[in-house]
Amino acid sequence: PCAVAGMAGHVAVRPGARLMSRRSTAASTAAAAAVAAAAAALAVTATASSSAASGIRRLATGGPPALTLRRPLSGPPQTRTLPDGRGVVARRAAKAAAAAAKDDSAELLKMLKKKKSTVEEAKSAMESLRAGGLLGNAKQFSAAIVALEKGGKSDLAVEALAEMREQGLEPSAAAAAVEGGEHVAEAPAKAPAKPKKAKASSSSTAVDEYEVLYSKGALCTRFRAKAATPERLELAAKLLRSGGHLNETLSYTTALRNCEHGHHWEWALSFLGEMTGRKVEQDVVTYNVAIAACGRGQEWARSLALLEGMAAVGITPDAETYQASALACSRNNEWEQALGQLAAAQKLGLANSETYVNIAMMGCASAGAWEATLAMLEAVGSSAPKDVKRDALCYGVAMFACMEAKKWESCLSVLERMREEKVDPDAATYACAVQACRDGRCNSAANALIAEMRSRKMETNVGEILKDHTVAVDFPEVRSPVPLSALA
Repeated sequence: PCAVAGMAGHVAVRPGARLMSRRSTAASTAAAAAVAAAAAALAVTATASSSAASGIRRLATGGPPALTLRRPLSGPPQTRTLPDGRGVVARRAAKAAAAAAKDDSAELLKMLKKKKSTVEEAKSAMESLRAGGLLGNAKQFSAAIVALEKGGKSDLAVEALAEMREQGLEPSAAAAAVEGGEHVAEAPAKAPAKPKKAKASSSSTAVDEYEVLYSKGALCTRFRAKAATPERLELAAKLLRSGGHLNETLSYTTALRNCEHGHHWEWALSFLGEMTGRKVEQDVVTYNVAIAACGRGQEWARSLALLEGMAAVGITPDAETYQASALACSRNNEWEQALGQLAAAQKLGLANSETYVNIAMMGCASAGAWEATLAMLEAVGSSAPKDVKRDALCYGVAMFACMEAKKWESCLSVLERMREEKVDPDAATYACAVQACRDGRCNSAANALIAEMRSRKMETNVGEILKDHTVAVDFPEVRSPVPLSALA
């Protein structure tokens, strides 16, 4: 380019040369102009190439790319820095990483909440949360503590709460509730400016002035934990009374229902008797929950005693009362008593026919009375109430009873009858039959059933099916599906 520029800038006439004609001179002038234009274009190309090379060097050294423009050609170069595209990529990557961390946190919290998970699994989940930086603030730590408490890992929850406080983080209301009440960060239902002191009595010491700030729900929930220590429950009851939370029927019913779920039948009877002392009205619901709590605590005789004592306080039993007493008996292998309770309800016109049959069959199955279960299955639709049909639930309970009794031939007979009556067996029904055949060392029949399950696109892990599958019986005392494993 320099040579061409030199030719364009210096046109000389050698001595002795002939003078050109006007046409020749014009042509020479045009040629010179064309050469000058070409030189200018080459100069722009060279500048752009130099700028591109400069941009490559800047990218290699970590700087943003730059473009050099020459406008006009004779003026100094004008440089403009373009936006750095790597910042956008970084922001997108950070956003994706945050979303992935949120998903990981949700999965780990689910693991902590699962009551079936072991302590080792919970510890592993907590370690994963720490390693992933998912316990970096008070909100995340509190969520993990609450999840541990819901999953029945109270000891781990208390340890995590201590760790949280060591890091200078303030727990939420629900997180602080896992402790015995020494701290009040848990969250009061309403925090007055000056907390009231509990009235001291001659027989007991005064409650700390800050402890009355715990909400009724948080205190009642402590009775839901099966592993709660007597000291923890005693303190919760004291705070409920001193905080004025036990002053109406509904409050006592809430406490009773939590005692039922936590299998704390002694506290259920204590609260029920306390209602009389405090002149709080008892009703049929409070008695029903107390009867159910005794049943869950393996105290079926106390359940029947409460039923018999209802007349003395002027409370008439209802359908739920008899269902609760029947389940209390069936859970303790007293299936004859359970049938007697349901028969009494039928006689009084209180029990729904379908519910009666379902509870009765489950009572017999859980008590190991497989012959009585099959007899009830046979009676459904004939001598039993006419409006009840043999459905998948009836057959499933009967199959479970035969499996528990290791009667694999009876399981196969029940399964064959289901096919004849065009009732589709579900995975749990097949699993019971397979397990019964395996226990009876009839592997050929078990393998044939497994093949049939595969052909129907069903899960074939028998152990997991029996562990996870539920019997969906909607009766008031249970209020949730009953796992098959719970009948054993």
